[in-house]
Amino acid sequence: MRDELKSAADRFAARLKREKGIELAYDRAAIEWLDRYVEALRSRADLPRLTALSASIAAFLGECLVSRYGGSWQEVEGEWAVRLENGCFLFPFMALDDCFMDGKPHSLIEYYDALSLVLQG
Repeated sequence: MRDELKSAADRFAARLKREKGIELAYDRAAIEWLDRYVEALRSRADLPRLTALSASIAAFLGECLVSRYGGSWQEVEGEWAVRLENGCFLFPFMALDDCFMDGKPHSLIEYYDALSLVLQG
């Protein structure tokens, strides 16, 4: 499954490049773009499309976290997480679910930046 998550992230990036001419690396700039993309999806996409895209975006987010902080994918109680070398777990699928929740949705860039503050000290 770990390889499938990396492949899903790579396919998501390849599709964006092919369909929209947008080239994303696994970095903060990609998270900034994803944050705007998710914001636009909130108001336009139907639930089945959001569900399909959400998994791809979460896999991409996870790969950005691996690129930035190291670690690897690991299943934790039925959820896929990025396990950092220091033993911390980051849950990109949960973070993305929070972006689409009712009420005040969360921001991917705020999540990424908050992790930078916490993990870098």
